[in-house]
Amino acid sequence: MKLNTFSLLLLSMLACSHQETELTEEGKVIYVVSQGWHTGLIVSSTCLEGISWPDEYDFSKFNFLLVGWGDKDYYQHSDFNLWYGIKAALWPTASVLQVAGINDIQGAERITDEIIPISISNEGYENLCLFLYENFELENDTLAIPGEKGFSLNSRFFMGNQKYYLTKNSNVWTAIALKEAGLDINPYSYQTKEMVLKMAKKKSNVRKKEEK
Repeated sequence: MKLNTFSLLLLSMLACSHQETELTEEGKVIYVVSQGWHTGLIVSSTCLEGISWPDEYDFSKFNFLLVGWGDKDYYQHSDFNLWYGIKAALWPTASVLQVAGINDIQGAERITDEIIPISISNEGYENLCLFLYENFELENDTLAIPGEKGFSLNSRFFMGNQKYYLTKNSNVWTAIALKEAGLDINPYSYQTKEMVLKMAKKKSNVRKKEEK
């Protein structure tokens, strides 16, 4: 993966940040989530502190961010649209990312169908954050470009810079992100939400705290 000057700065900020994702002996914990047909990830908000959010959508004030990716037209409309679905399946199309601000993981349960924790190494976490950063279309390498309002409270769509196509859908994108995080998988084998969630459960290595 090509690193530019700003990417190196991003990694430096991640290393120095005090607001961290939950720590384990193995590294850091991220969360694979499902929302309807889509999957996505929850990471610490510091993971994307290299991005400047528009003032009215300041996600830096939240502890965590839920990030999903999909076709620009289809993903931004909650109502089913046959033409958007056909277009997204047949031609490479523009993409967007949905970002939702969350203060705690329990709060994420209100806007997701399932949440699966996965522990990754610190290096894997840095690679994941860089991958997410590089999927945004940014003005002057920092400013996120807003799209439509998101589907939940404290959420918004932002323009992406990658193409969406049939074999690279939102679920494959989540799997690609997990591969960047260090999971030994073939991302293009995970075309559906069910496939991603099943894989995430197998890879989940976070021990639940014992109740006293």
